[in-house]
Amino acid sequence: MRRVDLARRGRVRTRPATHAPGARWAQRAASLLALTWVGAAPVPADGPRVISLAPSVTETIFALGAGDRLVGVSAHCDYPPAARTITRVGTFVTPNIERIIATHPDVVIVVPSPGNQRPVEGLRDLGLRVVVVDAHSVAELEAAIVTIGETVGRPVEARALVAHIEAQFDAVRARVALAPPRRVLLLVGHSPLIAAGAGTVQDELIRRAGGVNVAASAGRGWPHLSIEFAIAAAPEVIIDTGMEAGGGSDTFWRAFPSLPAVRDGRVSGFAGDALLRPGPRIGEAVETLARRIHPERFDHAAGSPTAGVDVAESTPFETPPQKGGSSGRTDLCLLPRSIFPFVLRRPLLRSEASRRVLGPSRSTTRSLSTRPPAARVP
Repeated sequence: MRRVDLARRGRVRTRPATHAPGARWAQRAASLLALTWVGAAPVPADGPRVISLAPSVTETIFALGAGDRLVGVSAHCDYPPAARTITRVGTFVTPNIERIIATHPDVVIVVPSPGNQRPVEGLRDLGLRVVVVDAHSVAELEAAIVTIGETVGRPVEARALVAHIEAQFDAVRARVALAPPRRVLLLVGHSPLIAAGAGTVQDELIRRAGGVNVAASAGRGWPHLSIEFAIAAAPEVIIDTGMEAGGGSDTFWRAFPSLPAVRDGRVSGFAGDALLRPGPRIGEAVETLARRIHPERFDHAAGSPTAGVDVAESTPFETPPQKGGSSGRTDLCLLPRSIFPFVLRRPLLRSEASRRVLGPSRSTTRSLSTRPPAARVP
């Protein structure tokens, strides 16, 4: 063990706050490092000490059977239940540098956004190993799972999880192969209407479930729509994540009886966050989407093992129990396009998974946003 003074060695430039935005926290962190045995805690024989700064990463680590390697998580990591007992090291956007250092991590795994760029760069400046994963398509999500698996020492389990997800996709594809695509509007907010647009994981999942995303023409990310746009798009299916799953048309949509989805009774909710925060449960999310879009293609009496079970109540991938609690699910975050390079990117496991299909980008709405609504940010 050795005492490291990063400030004295020049790794941290401690300029006055008036000359360097964010210098205050850097100085505090440098002072803490000067008094802390950095790296003093030995790397466990069965894997590294890991900090997860996103619910998506936390859920994946637990799904891979490595939850006991987490020494710190963000304040938003609440699934599985065992994650709630792990030391909190700040929020997704504002991680607490001092708390992170105090846990003596071997690696910090993050999902990028413009809001957390400076703190993440600060972690790197302090000499910590930072692994960045980002997913805006199924292919990138599968690559992120493999990267996380390799980082925490679970590469075999990671590839098995990806194969499990692909098998679920194949089962849904077989179900909806002969069904004519239906126009789908997937909403995450009403004031204003906020929809899943082109270039999102949800856009791809709608297609995999046998639908056509009507909001893809409104722009990339999370466009804000006018009600006029929604009426003109004439969706045949409306999936409103603000409603209870299977609850049918609520008061808001009853005001628009001319919409095909309202007229035909194809307005429903989507329980849980498996759809909006994709991760290990993404296979179940696609099946639930397909059941909303093409209910006639599913036999609820037989069919798949999860027939008739809402995605919020199903578990996609069984893992060994973790120390401090049993394995489970966690919500995954959706975030803006990466502002950091994708670290340790691996070859994709299936040729089909490597395809990226992005919709057109047009200015046809009142406003556009590349971020999900604040309520959905982990």
